[in-house]
Amino acid sequence: MNFNIADKSILRILFRKMPGLRGRRAVRLFMVCFLSVVVIGMTLAPAIVVGGDPYQEWGDAPEGALAYPSSGVIGTFPTCDGGTAGYVKHLDCTQAWFAPGWDTESDGNAGHCPNFNPNQYDQDECFSDGDAGLIKPEPYTIQGAVGSEAVVPCPNGSGTALGNACQQAQWGTNIDINVHNYITPIEPYMGQGFVNVLIDWNQGGQWANSSACSGGASAAEHVLVDFVVPPSYHGKLSALLPPDFTIGPNSGYVWARFSITEIPVDQDWGGDGVFQHGESEDYLLFVDELSLPVGGGAMPVNRIAMLTPWLVISALVAAVVIVVLKKRLV
Repeated sequence: MNFNIADKSILRILFRKMPGLRGRRAVRLFMVCFLSVVVIGMTLAPAIVVGGDPYQEWGDAPEGALAYPSSGVIGTFPTCDGGTAGYVKHLDCTQAWFAPGWDTESDGNAGHCPNFNPNQYDQDECFSDGDAGLIKPEPYTIQGAVGSEAVVPCPNGSGTALGNACQQAQWGTNIDINVHNYITPIEPYMGQGFVNVLIDWNQGGQWANSSACSGGASAAEHVLVDFVVPPSYHGKLSALLPPDFTIGPNSGYVWARFSITEIPVDQDWGGDGVFQHGESEDYLLFVDELSLPVGGGAMPVNRIAMLTPWLVISALVAAVVIVVLKKRLV
């Protein structure tokens, strides 16, 4: 639908039989109703469910699809329902989540599983729909026809490095994410949330084990283990002082999973499981061997196409409001 407010064609149709609502008065009333519906709708948008079960949230990393174009490694990350690697699923993401809000899905990769290529990677976290909580570094995605895939920054982002291989990554400096925990206090954990972070340092297409750096340092792929987020916490994870971790020895791109759950998962977690509360967010990050700037701002992305249906609905709702109230306004 191509709605042009300038020519007032919709307004002429709506008000041609309403002598008390003509001209500028009609335009002003319509715009007030329209903008009110837009503001309310966009505020509640993260909780709107389109298909699938209410409030379910899944992962995003590739399963059964190319994970690293430079090496041809196929991802076996636990993402898709029915996949051989299992999946991660949160039955209710309304009490603990990352970012300003959340959205819901019927399967992994924002419901696109098992499809990832061509051009269907990161259908959740690479878009500014209020669901992505990563603050730094700026992430990447994979685009291109099958056989010609390439890593590129997420739309309208520039992409930044997590840090240098085998250096210490510091929370708040190299990496950070927004987190919210409003889990109902129930025994035995009394409303605590548990954040776990996995990063595929050896670029093997799964989260497991660890990689060795020169000098004997070990870089575990389970980089943050059951880190406690207290009840009613809202803010940057770095403010809670999680421990620093060693970046793996390989430069290039690595898939990462950030999860918050209502129960701990213990050491050497592989990224799968079904949880009552929480959310998982997956990102393709970059590790550099050179001394380049690290970190970055929040991920800016353009997803205007997603807003078009909502704007159309807002116009229709505004028109209905005017029709209902017209007798009082005449």
